[in-house]
Amino acid sequence: MSGLELMQRVREKTPDTRVILITAYGSDDVEAETRRLQAYRYFTKPFHVEDLITAVQEALREGAASAPGVLVLSGERFDRITQRLNDLRYEVGAQCILLADITGRLITEVGLTEEVAPPTLTVLMGGGFAADFEIARHLREDRSFNLHYHEGSRYDIYSTNVGDQLFLMLVFDRRMGASRIGMVWLYTKRAIQDLLTMVASDEKVPTGDAIPSDVSTFDPAFK
Repeated sequence: MSGLELMQRVREKTPDTRVILITAYGSDDVEAETRRLQAYRYFTKPFHVEDLITAVQEALREGAASAPGVLVLSGERFDRITQRLNDLRYEVGAQCILLADITGRLITEVGLTEEVAPPTLTVLMGGGFAADFEIARHLREDRSFNLHYHEGSRYDIYSTNVGDQLFLMLVFDRRMGASRIGMVWLYTKRAIQDLLTMVASDEKVPTGDAIPSDVSTFDPAFK
């Protein structure tokens, strides 16, 4: 399908999705159609990459601002979270550590990630934690820790929830030595407590409030 047809399909299925159209065939008709489909931005080639990056950043900020209960992390807080993950990586000897929300959206990563495709890993794991949280709700448990373990021929992967909206993934390269589950779990639980404190001490921004340009945002609604 063409780009305009794709925009139409996106508009029908997820009308809140912001779409940026880039085309080499700009015309009055194409511009009129992008207005009808409510494209967030419209670029004709050639264009400046910096303008595209700015448009994407603005679209992301507006998307976060329009979601109720959005969690806003200051740049300093975000750096502290990343540093805590670096500390955990050093403590357990992981190749890399990923932090994501339960939709699978990657929030931050530390370590060597080139060969493990972090966005794919987090999306695959996110659905499993959604099921864990439903089990906890079914059992009327206010709080639970869930540890998943994958032992492969090349990688060991541990994943555990951080509250009820985030999860960690710790990836170990078996060529560098086998991981020790007891040690990994001990240090990871300590890190989880620290991360929960860091996140909970930031603030939620009500719908429509402006989000400053020097903060990092994602939308898990912590309870």
